[in-house]
Amino acid sequence: MHEVVKRKPDGVAFDYVRYKRGAGAASVVSNVRYLWIYGASSLQAFRDRAENFQGREIINRFLKQGYVTPNDLKVVKKLYPQETEPLWQGRQPSDQKEPAITYWQKELWQLDVGHAFIGVTYYLDTVSKPVFQQKIPASIAFFSDGNQPVGEGFDSRMQPWHLFSSTYEWQPMAYAVCGKPNCIVDQVRRVAQYAPSGTKIAPILVGQWNVSFTNRPSLKVQMQAIRSAVPAINSISHFAFSWQVEEVALSRSRQICKL
Repeated sequence: MHEVVKRKPDGVAFDYVRYKRGAGAASVVSNVRYLWIYGASSLQAFRDRAENFQGREIINRFLKQGYVTPNDLKVVKKLYPQETEPLWQGRQPSDQKEPAITYWQKELWQLDVGHAFIGVTYYLDTVSKPVFQQKIPASIAFFSDGNQPVGEGFDSRMQPWHLFSSTYEWQPMAYAVCGKPNCIVDQVRRVAQYAPSGTKIAPILVGQWNVSFTNRPSLKVQMQAIRSAVPAINSISHFAFSWQVEEVALSRSRQICKL
């Protein structure tokens, strides 16, 4: 980013600020073993979220096994009898005498998800620092459904756009397909509802002007529907110049960059 800002761009767009999405069943993650949090720094930061020895030990066991058992809790209690129960950041002591194992599984899973989410925002804030230091505007592209729970798990992209700052222009990728603009509008509306006051939102759309394509409304219809549903939005970004079929040759020519 330091090299990029030396060229004094009008702005910088950040994309793919998320985890890799798994294929098939792996597109939903419901076990800590499948979260991308096992790098050395991430593991250290995760363990440091413990607020007592019991908490650190039970976190270690959960990370290693992907779950904890009643026996784990007994062992941890025996190791550190001076402590009442495991504690970590954001967790309040339980009002139950002996919480069921399902309680601990849920508490630990929520801690994992929160840690994975924060990792994305930390990364974004770190790499964007040179941009803001030079007072260059920045935008961030994201999937409006990338931060949602799915059944017992979460979308494996773990993209916490709801935690992003209004310092960035938000560019939700509204790629839903349902034959009508409704599902596209729903994605954009959801982002607008969660965005902090004053956030500039410029949805990223795909499609051709005045031409529907593979069950997707034309770009014009999409834009009209968004304008009607969320009138505060006054700009969009159009993904893939080559969606304009007649401009394919020009699009290819633009892919050759001479510095």
